[in-house]
Amino acid sequence: MRTFADARALSDLDRRYSTPQLVDQRRRVREIVAARAGETGLDVGCGPGFLACELAAEVSPEGCIVAIDTSSHSVEATAARAEKRGLAGVAKVQVGDAVNLDFPDNTFDFVVATQVCCYVSDAGRAIETRYDPDSFGIESIEGTCDAALADGIPAADVTAWEQDLRARQADGEWYFCLNRFTFTATK
Repeated sequence: MRTFADARALSDLDRRYSTPQLVDQRRRVREIVAARAGETGLDVGCGPGFLACELAAEVSPEGCIVAIDTSSHSVEATAARAEKRGLAGVAKVQVGDAVNLDFPDNTFDFVVATQVCCYVSDAGRAIETRYDPDSFGIESIEGTCDAALADGIPAADVTAWEQDLRARQADGEWYFCLNRFTFTATK
């Protein structure tokens, strides 16, 4: 599992998450989730905290976003971003793992897990322990294909998608492509 063990790696991730494509991706996720003031949400794999803080602004002042990441550097960066934006009381940031979500059922109004697929240590277990049937975390092409098939995606579509991902991986586009096509947000 890849984590952000140093400030340089996290700074690179921060730069990537500031690109127009990922800014737009977060906007679309937020549009689908449609977080409302007073709701409670979970951001699994919060990274540098862009989405967590954007959601925190939408659920404030009475709501709460719990943001978790396995990287203490990511947790620190998210907490600092929340503090800078005046959202420290709304964004509760802690070390946590997508594979071992330690929250009672029905704790959250919504759960998001974007940009985490490359970092989940046990994709099968993360899929098994998901909060609802429409959300899952994945780490590899194989795990993603299995999840897509289990969720009813036609085999021909999964095969074509897998071939495209493998070709993109060879070209260095794996990270962005996989994240754009494997997550469906529902509320």
